[in-house]
Amino acid sequence: MFKISKDSIKRLAADEATYFRGLRYYKNNAVSNVTWSKAHQQYRATVKGSNQYIVTIQEKQGSTLGAHGNGTDVLGINQLEFNCNCPAHIKYNGACKHVVATLLFIANYMERTETKQPESAEEKNLYNIIEYFNNQYKTSLLGETFHIEITLHFMNILKGKDSKVFLSLRAGSSRLYKVQNIKKFLQSYSNNENIVLGKEFKFIAGESRFSKNAAPVIQYLEEIYEIQEALGKVYYNNVFNKAEMAISKSMLFHLLKYMGTDEFQIELGDEVYQGVTLVRGNPPIGFRLEADENSIQIDMIDEKPVKPLSEDGSLLLYDNVLYKPSKEFISNYLPFFNSLKKNRDGLTFEGTLKDKFIDSVLPRIHETMQIDIPESLKDKYINEELQIKVYLDRYKKYIKATLKFQYGEYEINPLRNDLPSGIILVRQKEAEEECFDLLDSMHFEAYQDFFILKKDAEIFEFLTKEMYVLNEKYQVFHSDELKNFKIAGRSAIHTSIHFNESIKLLEVSVSYDAVPKDELKAFFEALKQKKKYHRLKDGSFVNLEGTDAAQMSQFLEQLDVEKE
Repeated sequence: MFKISKDSIKRLAADEATYFRGLRYYKNNAVSNVTWSKAHQQYRATVKGSNQYIVTIQEKQGSTLGAHGNGTDVLGINQLEFNCNCPAHIKYNGACKHVVATLLFIANYMERTETKQPESAEEKNLYNIIEYFNNQYKTSLLGETFHIEITLHFMNILKGKDSKVFLSLRAGSSRLYKVQNIKKFLQSYSNNENIVLGKEFKFIAGESRFSKNAAPVIQYLEEIYEIQEALGKVYYNNVFNKAEMAISKSMLFHLLKYMGTDEFQIELGDEVYQGVTLVRGNPPIGFRLEADENSIQIDMIDEKPVKPLSEDGSLLLYDNVLYKPSKEFISNYLPFFNSLKKNRDGLTFEGTLKDKFIDSVLPRIHETMQIDIPESLKDKYINEELQIKVYLDRYKKYIKATLKFQYGEYEINPLRNDLPSGIILVRQKEAEEECFDLLDSMHFEAYQDFFILKKDAEIFEFLTKEMYVLNEKYQVFHSDELKNFKIAGRSAIHTSIHFNESIKLLEVSVSYDAVPKDELKAFFEALKQKKKYHRLKDGSFVNLEGTDAAQMSQFLEQLDVEKE
């Protein structure tokens, strides 16, 4: 009788998918009637698959045994002869799944017969734990991988939330098959059933898998199927129609989130676009400008057509790529798309319209599109890196912040928009908005041509913490007036106690260097209320967290001293 290791069995299998199918057969107790013929030095077994198959395994004549650990003889992968009467055995160079299942049965049997049986209940429990983990095989990891190709059929461009797109699928491993009944396909997948579409498409539940890009799409379509099934029991709302399923605009946008880099197909009316890819971003669309003294003309750089698939411009098909552009791009491009469709020779802005185009339109469209600038405009065209300066100053009892956005030699106050006439400034909107958001998070409010911080608590928080964040991000300038907003921390406390003969009471005299004598009462009241700070009449602050003043307040409370 010979032995074979489990590692050797894996190498004997025709491929990894076959090994895991054999492992699945073994775990499902498909192997039976295993016998050993000493005369023929042969194992014989029956394996139940789609039919009953007979497997024989024996040692090759003249093979040499190799030592295995403690001296037990183990056969190598080239020392076995095996046979099975299944059709696959003839095609495969290695062992079929029935042979693999039989070898696993034999290996496990030999291992159990050689293992010392537990004698006590405690040993048996430990043995069972080890056996449990020995039998935990990941049977679903390395099956055959399948891919999908999506076709999106747009009858018309999408208008409103009730518009529909029709989706169909092709799926396969080495060859793609059209899914003739998409509902049944998803139903089988959802129920963990095998799926057969053709001779070369056999999706084995628990073994086969969809590719990394296909899996999220299939799972999302499965969710739609499950929702449809639940709704179908309440009222009729069928999205499936044989090879197609109707999805709404909202469902389409969710689907696009799950689609990776795989190519797909778009049908727009009678037009078919194959090998389409998805890009979440703006298409490389640009404008060419020509200018003279009285007019400026704008036209598309590229003559390739742009196909909007939705009325709002949120899906654009350009150069066989489906783009999901930003809202800023859509806002800047949409009026030109409609106008240039009617005027194929371009658009011309003359007289005062030229000046308005240069001042208002050109800087905006440059934010999202490529612009070819004519030589006559380049000296007025500013496309520089943004530097942000923040000027902090005192304003009454408040703090004011004046913003300056500097692009090259030009500096503007964004609340005044004081750009010289005739200058075309390409502004970095995201960086500007980030600065506005930071000031807003610090509770600054726009006031006239600067920002202002009013509340005492917010001013204290800004001076002790948030100002340092601002200093790290931008160039910050502090006025001398602002520096008078002092934050006093530890300060000397002076006390004296004497007995007043006339009233027969102890008198306690207290002074705190950071607080004027006439403000001590309000100061100690703030301590009693456990505030973080106390603001003095001159606008400065006393930090009440961790100060010696807190100890003094406690001392006064213990003495039950009245404040005069």
